[in-house]
Amino acid sequence: MIIMVSLIIPVMVWISGCQTATEKEPVIEDTQYASISHYVAIGDPQKAMEEYEKAYRQDENNPKTRLLHARLLLYAGMAGDALEELKQLRDIDPENTDILFSLAMAYGLEGKRKQQKEILSILIEKDGNNTQALSFMGEMYLEDKNLDKAQEYFDKTLDQDSGHFVALMGKGNVLIRKKEYKKAEAVFDKAVEEDPRYPFAYVDRATTKRALKDREGAIADLSEAIKIEPDYYFSYVDRGRIYLDMRKKDLAMTDFKKAMEINPDYFLAYVYAAGIHQEREEYEEAAVYYKKVMELKPEYYYAYSPLGTYYYMKENWEESSAMFKKAFAYEKSEYNYGLLAALALKKAGQEKEATEYLDGLLKLLPAESWYWHMARFYINSFNDYYVIKAADEEKNKLIRAQILFYLANQYMLSNKYMNAAMTYLTEIVSLERKDITEWILADWELKHLGENN
Repeated sequence: MIIMVSLIIPVMVWISGCQTATEKEPVIEDTQYASISHYVAIGDPQKAMEEYEKAYRQDENNPKTRLLHARLLLYAGMAGDALEELKQLRDIDPENTDILFSLAMAYGLEGKRKQQKEILSILIEKDGNNTQALSFMGEMYLEDKNLDKAQEYFDKTLDQDSGHFVALMGKGNVLIRKKEYKKAEAVFDKAVEEDPRYPFAYVDRATTKRALKDREGAIADLSEAIKIEPDYYFSYVDRGRIYLDMRKKDLAMTDFKKAMEINPDYFLAYVYAAGIHQEREEYEEAAVYYKKVMELKPEYYYAYSPLGTYYYMKENWEESSAMFKKAFAYEKSEYNYGLLAALALKKAGQEKEATEYLDGLLKLLPAESWYWHMARFYINSFNDYYVIKAADEEKNKLIRAQILFYLANQYMLSNKYMNAAMTYLTEIVSLERKDITEWILADWELKHLGENN
């Protein structure tokens, strides 16, 4: 929007300002000029085009008016039509830097980056002080993740115009990616000073403040951005994440729900909302959001494990096993997901299917690891020596808890050593590690056993 408006307004001023008493070219009437600029400013390209047609219907072939027409076409998203117009204009006036810049933009919008960069290079060679071309080249290098070259061109732009807004925003984003947050913050301070009504200057400055641990400052900036642009959903997601950093979960949830209301298809808002419910042990509510995540973005594999956990606690063993299998397929180093998938099958009474799955799983597990010994124990539950030995020798309490969880469940499935199983589950729950899947399920197992006794 910034670049498009900066393309069109100056050329309208140039056209009207270039008229002389002897020229026969039509002069834009003040009312029509105001109408075009008004519709450009409010983001209505169709209306701007209509006003253009009114102003220039009698002189469509004038190169200056044709340039304005091409730029309005760009603004309206009709890059292909604009490109053809601009190629013809370049043939008429190959030295015209305004035509060259518009041509570069048209190539860019058509996805022809090679031609775009070639035209910009020609333009900069002709006019090394052209701030539009320099800042545009900086944007291209930023998209290419060539941060040093991007900063070079933004700095060249700012050498010519210290308040050039596009260059300030571009340089600030370069510095964010370089993790030079304090410098980035200073650049965004200048950007806010130049245009205090542009919401994304506050959004980007909030990113630097969050990185600098100035969470209150980041909240203030995002709140200002929301005040300016209340319908931009991602500002609510950003602010919600900072509220999470501050452990203000109710405020975070309010922001995530607002983001969902504005854009029901943005999956991350549901991810964060699910996480809040998961941490509060509100698994039913968390599952509602995780299911929505799966509907919107099935490849978001982080949702598979919590859904597997949820289905386990609902005793929907087949769904639980399916979710843990998917989780393991994506995270192949999380061997416990494979064991959980097998355990769910065993709980469903599908011993044959569980054994077949475990046979395949053994080939993926590190030989002689506790996972490997547990898988063998699940296939042949008569010998628990190696898994008990692994638990006794394990110094890490969390790993020991995982071993005991699977051991306890096999004891319960075999309906033997029930006192040992209860002891193991109690030890796991005493760790108070609600972020560990085996802790969540051990806690559920204990409560479930209590309900049934």
